[in-house]
Amino acid sequence: MRARAALSSLLALFVAAGHAAGAQAPSISGRVTSPGGYAIAGVAIEVPSGTPRAHTDSAGEYRITGVPPGGAVLRARRLGYQPVEITVIVPVSGDVRADLRLVATVQHLEAIEVRDRADPSESRLSGFRDRATRRSGGGQFITRAQLDLRANTRLIEIVRELPGVTMRGPTRYADRSVRFRGASCPPLVFVDGFPATAGEFELDIIDLSTVEGIEIYPGLASVPAEFQATRGQHRCGVIAVWSRPPRVRRVARRSERPTQVATLVDAGRVYEASDVDVRAMLLADESPAPVYPDSHWNAGVGGEAIIEVIVDTLGRVEPASVSVVSETSPAFGAAAREAVRSSVFAPALKGGRRVRQVVHVPVAFGRQPGSD
Repeated sequence: MRARAALSSLLALFVAAGHAAGAQAPSISGRVTSPGGYAIAGVAIEVPSGTPRAHTDSAGEYRITGVPPGGAVLRARRLGYQPVEITVIVPVSGDVRADLRLVATVQHLEAIEVRDRADPSESRLSGFRDRATRRSGGGQFITRAQLDLRANTRLIEIVRELPGVTMRGPTRYADRSVRFRGASCPPLVFVDGFPATAGEFELDIIDLSTVEGIEIYPGLASVPAEFQATRGQHRCGVIAVWSRPPRVRRVARRSERPTQVATLVDAGRVYEASDVDVRAMLLADESPAPVYPDSHWNAGVGGEAIIEVIVDTLGRVEPASVSVVSETSPAFGAAAREAVRSSVFAPALKGGRRVRQVVHVPVAFGRQPGSD
């Protein structure tokens, strides 16, 4: 009997130990958003009575572990927003959800509105866009959006699919050459508005990923004045290729955490908008326009992002201070961040002197119906 009792006690001890090992340490998790429902990044979440703390990620999510069971005060703070405190009942084990909403304490700058595809070479492409929109003169037009939907990766294959096109080759000057219906000579090829050659042209040397648009005129009567050559080389038709603006690859830079910016404010080295006499103001005419992300433009998706920066005493953005406060998608956040990084401001004034100020810049992306 005593042996059986001892065995039962041992089994009970093992079961208790198993429950203790399997029990999940108590934690608090949740999401921090603005009144509009947008996630806010870089919010400091802490339990003042203890040491546990965390910061929200780009999705506004946070998780604090090691919180003692029972009632706990949860505090959320971020520069530019009113602090929030709530009481949370923490279970002995498991997770408790606590979503928070922060309200901005200062008025943001007027939103930068992006309603069209920003294009550094708009003037260069304006003629192509105008002709493609009017569809006049008997030309055929292929835009970048249409190229993105095609499986072909070679320019000559794109041209080959068009009606009235035949292929020849190889010739002395090209492996494969193009002829329009009824033409005895090759079409004149233009690249960015200039004749590429007066004779046969190898279309395959053009990388399709670098093309913004193509316009094709199969006969003499359809060629607009812009592509009419002085010696009549356009009599057998014209293929005009327009390159897309170069996409510069950005080198990743170190960004200061929101807590570091808050430390600078607490130390009086940087000021908030409410602490200055004249607030820093964006000089829109001297600042680059954000580029609408291609994927969202093609899908007709709109959204917004709020970018936090420190504007120095010369009105320039301190690169290490640039961070995304809120974004409806990472693509919008990245586009807004790149534009605001190079923006120019009128610096803030306090007591008659220029001072550094932390600024929140909202950028709204809203594609207009019918835009192309």
